[in-house]
Amino acid sequence: MEAKGGVIKPEARNMEAKEGVKEAEGGVPESKAGNMEGEEGVTEAEGGITEAEGGITEAKAGNMEVEEGVTEAEARNMEVEEGITEVDGGFMKADLEKATDREGGITEAKEVAREMECVAGHNIVHQLRSIVSSFLCPTIHVPNEGSETKY
Repeated sequence: MEAKGGVIKPEARNMEAKEGVKEAEGGVPESKAGNMEGEEGVTEAEGGITEAEGGITEAKAGNMEVEEGVTEAEARNMEVEEGITEVDGGFMKADLEKATDREGGITEAKEVAREMECVAGHNIVHQLRSIVSSFLCPTIHVPNEGSETKY
């Protein structure tokens, strides 16, 4: 019986081993639980994808804002076109004033020179001033030196 008892001990060991197998089997459900955690991770990843889709939706909303910006830019371009029309009108007005003032005399030409500084630039003002100064300050020839002197 001792031998049988000795056999019983190995059987007990086998049973322990079987319990170990059961523990291993218990370990498998833990692994399955790990897989389930993995699936939850996948679910979270899917949630992340959903969040990314939300981000895409936000990006689309951003594009709509950009489109609104383009609309604003178009509105600005329209304002610029209106500004160009005003500038064109300003040129036409300046031309009419120039023609009228040339007929009217030098005094009115001075007024046109002041008005046209912004439109035509500094050169026209100098030209008009030189014309006016040529009428007001005649050139005197000095015969001895052969040069001109303005007073």
